[in-house]
Amino acid sequence: MFMLFVLSFAIVLILGTMPAEVTTVSAATPTVIRIDNPDPDAEAWFGRSVKGLGDINGDGIGDLAVGAPLVDRVYLLSGADQSVIHTVEDPDGLSGYLFGWAVCRISDVDGDSTEDLVVGAPDLWGSGGGFPVPDVNCLIDPSQCPDETPQFGRAFLFSGATGSLIRRLIPEDGDYNKYGVAVASLGDVNGDGVPDVAVGAPFLFINLGRVFALSGSDGSQLWKTVEPAEPQAMIASFGYYINEIDDVTGDGRRDLLVAAPYHDFDSDGGVLAPGSGYVLSGSDGTIFRTHGNPAPADNAFFGGRAKQHWGPGLGRHSRLCLWRG
Repeated sequence: MFMLFVLSFAIVLILGTMPAEVTTVSAATPTVIRIDNPDPDAEAWFGRSVKGLGDINGDGIGDLAVGAPLVDRVYLLSGADQSVIHTVEDPDGLSGYLFGWAVCRISDVDGDSTEDLVVGAPDLWGSGGGFPVPDVNCLIDPSQCPDETPQFGRAFLFSGATGSLIRRLIPEDGDYNKYGVAVASLGDVNGDGVPDVAVGAPFLFINLGRVFALSGSDGSQLWKTVEPAEPQAMIASFGYYINEIDDVTGDGRRDLLVAAPYHDFDSDGGVLAPGSGYVLSGSDGTIFRTHGNPAPADNAFFGGRAKQHWGPGLGRHSRLCLWRG
């Protein structure tokens, strides 16, 4: 197995074996490999997104995808020697739109027997004319929000074998704002034999985030789920992090975990934005179960990953909670 740790300018690849028990520390010393940005740039954010891939170059060893969103690139790297297999750049030729902010692996979509790749470009900072996140004026008065354009948020499906664009993943109804903050493979949820994709758009002008499922075979939208409005969402965040899981709803399809780290679930307002997590049906996006923060605390960012630094108070109340599926 390997694990990836992210620095601001490089990633660290750790090779080793998983301990038999989570309480057991392996006596073996792991192999640590530092991987620097292939195109050094002080402001690249190389390693903002990382994902282990299957063997995409045919050498029998798993490979890596690493995003550098401040220079709008994703690097596909050899797991064997960390050399660059492909450099994937924004297919629209745009700069400053955070292409590579999110990446995920997906099983073979284009029929070449090689895993493929999903990339998000959410334009979090308003390079495309939209508001940066969060924008108080837009949240208070939706009339101050600009008309959405595709540059506000995009997601793409690329070939793992060649790095070429397979298709764009476009939401219906023009819900582009911050679309692509998070991406995940759903497996085949519509039964056509091709794996499908989930995309998070956690910051919408109406102050409610959304998660979309799109067909891997043709890019059409399969379903859309909107952040629950009650009790309230202090800042829209539903879909900030998403991750596929095995079937927990009993319908034979893979399901989806969705985080809303700024969601308030205590209606009396006693705790400010403790965060919530949701289990969604992969088949139709129905919210199957909601998990409130079991130890509510102000700005706990429940549902966020500890290595991120986006939310206020992050680190003061960091916890990992496990539930039976």
